[in-house]
Amino acid sequence: MQTAKIKAYLGFAIKSRAIVYGVDNIEKTKPQLIIYSANLASAKRRLENHAQKTKATIIMLDDKAFNELTNNERIKALAVLSENLAKAIKDNL
Repeated sequence: MQTAKIKAYLGFAIKSRAIVYGVDNIEKTKPQLIIYSANLASAKRRLENHAQKTKATIIMLDDKAFNELTNNERIKALAVLSENLAKAIKDNL
């Protein structure tokens, strides 16, 4: 995993407002990529169902790797809405 590149792409997503945090907010959108932490036990099924409905790619990362990407321990799930940014992130995972 190329953490520096993924962080850069997540930064681009933030600047272009193509990123959503939290399970409830993710369910209101049509994401291209969903990334969540392994310790998100209660809402895992909700994210998987939403990913299946929207045909989004879903990726689970261990807690340490996810916190390293987000630099925030309170965030447990995020979604990238841009197709191009989602593809770039997937290519570097």
